[in-house]
Order: sequence, then structure tokens, then C-alpha cells
Amino acid sequence: MATHSSRPALLWRMESDDPLRVLEAARLYGEHCVKIAQDLPRRAPASLRRQLAKAAQAVSDLIAEGLGRGTVAEKIRYYHMSKGELEESQNQLRRCIRLGLIPEKVFYKSWNLSVVISRMEDALIAHLQEE
Repeated sequence: MATHSSRPALLWRMESDDPLRVLEAARLYGEHCVKIAQDLPRRAPASLRRQLAKAAQAVSDLIAEGLGRGTVAEKIRYYHMSKGELEESQNQLRRCIRLGLIPEKVFYKSWNLSVVISRMEDALIAHLQEE
């Protein structure tokens, strides 16, 4: 797929049920959140840094683990766990913005990507449940 240099590589449909697209979007999200955690001011709680980075990276880890599972039920279970980690990381992002630790532009860049991933995971789970 061709991409424009001024636009991010994430040009996928939100309703995509392609597990590799969801995985790549989740990896990108994890990288964004790790960068946010690293750039938080010194006054930010260390636990917030750890929780944000860990939860955001776990999203793609769990999707990848689900891809390697043998049964549809196992795959769905891991995708649901991934959604739980996504919710946790979204909560940490909300905490960062509420405490004034990150600018709105930084928040919305990651928040919007997290919403896309959530919808993609919903579509992936729905597709698997139809099988």
C-alpha cells in the first residue's frame, strides 16, 4: 500500500479484521506510549510511566500471542486480554492529560490511534466469532 510522506503509515480501515494490520497498529501505539512515558516530566509518578509503557506494549504482545494460538476460542481470549490492556493504557493517558503532564496534541495522537485499534480488535473478534 502506498503512503504519502506527510501522512502516517496507518491508513487502514477501522473495521479491519486483518490480524496483521491490527498487530502493526498496536505496535505503533505501544511505541507512541513508550515515547510519552519517557518524555513525562520528572514530577510524574514513576508508577505512571511504568504502567503506561507496560500496558501499551502488552496490547501488541497479546495480539501476537493470540495469532499463535491454535483454536478460535484461544485467539479470542487473547484478543480480549489485549483489549483490557488497551483500556488500561487509555486510562493512563487520561491520567497524564488530567494531571497536565502531556500536551493535548500528544494525548489525542495516541488516543485516536487507541480508538482505531479498539475498533479493529472488535472487528477481528466479531469475524472470529462468525467462524
